[in-house]
Amino acid sequence: MATVTVDDLVLQPGTLVDIETPTVNESGSYVHASVVDDHGRQVESGILLHGKVRLGPFFPGTYTVKVSQSGGDKLEASQKVTLGGEASVKVELDPTK
Repeated sequence: MATVTVDDLVLQPGTLVDIETPTVNESGSYVHASVVDDHGRQVESGILLHGKVRLGPFFPGTYTVKVSQSGGDKLEASQKVTLGGEASVKVELDPTK
């Protein structure tokens, strides 16, 4: 087995993204959240439980946070965020607006 040495390894803190929505859906539909990088790739996703989900950690950079509510009418909202190594950031989105 070969041994690899890494002299230029740099560690950066990742940022957790706390996504919240005031939308309470009693119709049985759910709210899905995703984080998309600046190349359009979805890097993580999850389902909001009680209007909240925590995703990450993410490298510093610009991302788009999206939420969508399933059901009869598909409702969506999104917001660009720039992460710079903070411990966490809070994003509030309402797919009904």
